[in-house]
Amino acid sequence: MSDGQPWGGSPATGGPGATGGPGGPGGPGGPGPAAGAPPPGWWQASDGRWYPPPAPQPVAGAPGGPPPGWWQAADGHWYPPQGGAPGAGYGVPPFGGPVAPTRDPGAVRALVLGLIGLVFCPFIFSVGAIWEGFQCRKRVAASGGALEGDGLGLAGIVLGVVGLVALPLWWALLAAS
Repeated sequence: MSDGQPWGGSPATGGPGATGGPGGPGGPGGPGPAAGAPPPGWWQASDGRWYPPPAPQPVAGAPGGPPPGWWQAADGHWYPPQGGAPGAGYGVPPFGGPVAPTRDPGAVRALVLGLIGLVFCPFIFSVGAIWEGFQCRKRVAASGGALEGDGLGLAGIVLGVVGLVALPLWWALLAAS
């Protein structure tokens, strides 16, 4: 490979690929490609160097390849199937699998504001509980089941209304003491 041609040479160097197949003029394979031409399948890059064809990739489930269900990552390594295997007990769930709904944070806020509104400063906290409860229920309804917390939002609304209704009673107790 003194002339930079990895297949063995050129007419000038007299390498194995100069006038025929492997081994020169009398080698196996007969006359082979024309002098200086690369073997079939090789390709020339923009820098002028010749490269061999890519190695064939194994196919999952084929003889000599990985077992069925295995997948090949971008780095070329083969990995076993994730989740979904009966009796596995653990693993990553398959893509598109069921996802547990998450609780809307506004649901807990509405409930806490409603409870605080019953004891401390009912006007401010109760109004906040009612507003946050309605906003929470709207988000839960629009999520299509991805969010939960409708009941907590409703409890915040009810506690907020009770706090506002009890506000005159609260003022009467403060005035009487």
